[in-house]
Amino acid sequence: MSQDDELDEEKEKNKTTTLLKNIKINRISLNDYTLLETIGTGSYGRVKLCRNKKTNKIYAIKILKKEEIIRMKQVDHLFSEYSILAIIYHPFIVELKGVNFTEKKFLYFLLDFVPGGELFSLLRSNGSFPIEQARFYCAHIVTIFDYLHNKNIIYRDLKPENILINTNGYLKLTDFGFAKIIIIT
Repeated sequence: MSQDDELDEEKEKNKTTTLLKNIKINRISLNDYTLLETIGTGSYGRVKLCRNKKTNKIYAIKILKKEEIIRMKQVDHLFSEYSILAIIYHPFIVELKGVNFTEKKFLYFLLDFVPGGELFSLLRSNGSFPIEQARFYCAHIVTIFDYLHNKNIIYRDLKPENILINTNGYLKLTDFGFAKIIIIT
């Protein structure tokens, strides 16, 4: 690795640390949670189930490798995801419950656990949906995008893998890594 690359990495680390400290969100301690099985994997880490030791409540915890995020120059995407999740609340969007950025190798996002799985899996097993069910899901997506666009947020990664289904059949949008806040002048 060249000296320039090392300086770029150091700049990215400092930029991330500074930006993330300015947003107020619940800071979690990993000691308060028991990590359970993996429920998803991606390029920069994985999502595991975890249980709060005091309340016994189940959450999803997104575990991201700092080194990979920096190496792949995804710091801005990470910051964008974090800052957007920290300022939004909608019943059809996964809620950010807390974060931990203090670990040496990993970043952690504590999120709602949505136990129904991905829309992708349901669509794959069903092949298609009856028209009323498709309309129901489309109404959720339109409602989500109306909310986001009113907050000047562009999602940019809509696909069935990023749409989860709750046990009551309602959708929840997840993975805001490519989302962006736009400034309209």
